[in-house]
Amino acid sequence: MSGRRDFLRRGGQTMLVVLAAPGVLAACGSDGPDCAQASAAEQAERAAAHYVAHTTSGTRNCTNCTFFTDHGAATCGACSMNLGAVSPLGVCDRFAARA
Repeated sequence: MSGRRDFLRRGGQTMLVVLAAPGVLAACGSDGPDCAQASAAEQAERAAAHYVAHTTSGTRNCTNCTFFTDHGAATCGACSMNLGAVSPLGVCDRFAARA
């Protein structure tokens, strides 16, 4: 009987680790927020605009775009070009530098 209890206890502990891991990993050494959640229409717009969640092109990123509304460095911002929640570190073909 204790073999079964140990098995179930370890299975429960394993599930807790598996469920908690994404949040822990996202906060540990990530390059920015995960803004991957998007509706089908937003995903289609992202594909059409060639959106990438992380760019290395210096100042050409969502933070410096006219269409971006910042919600804080640790969170996703809003894009008025129907891309949904986007990363401040992202960029797309619709980038327009703020004046």
